[in-house]
Amino acid sequence: RSRGENVIFRRRNLKINGYDIDLFVESDKNIYIVEVKIKPSKKHVNKLLRMAKIVEERFKKPAILILTGAMIGDDVERYAENKNVKIYRY
Repeated sequence: RSRGENVIFRRRNLKINGYDIDLFVESDKNIYIVEVKIKPSKKHVNKLLRMAKIVEERFKKPAILILTGAMIGDDVERYAENKNVKIYRY
């Protein structure tokens, strides 16, 4: 809401084209895809990128990719940021 967006649809553990999406949020402007892992790796970043292509084609909206984790290595964080994936630590 703070970005001036209205949430249209929100679902945890959504399956699209064989991919399990931990948190999927569709707003009137964007699609948010959130992957939750204790210790994410570069393969999780790549999975988000593959999911983004499918979701953007299907919903005709840009995908905002978010990777969350408790133990995120510096190399994974740099890799994600270079791929335009947002990182949130918990």
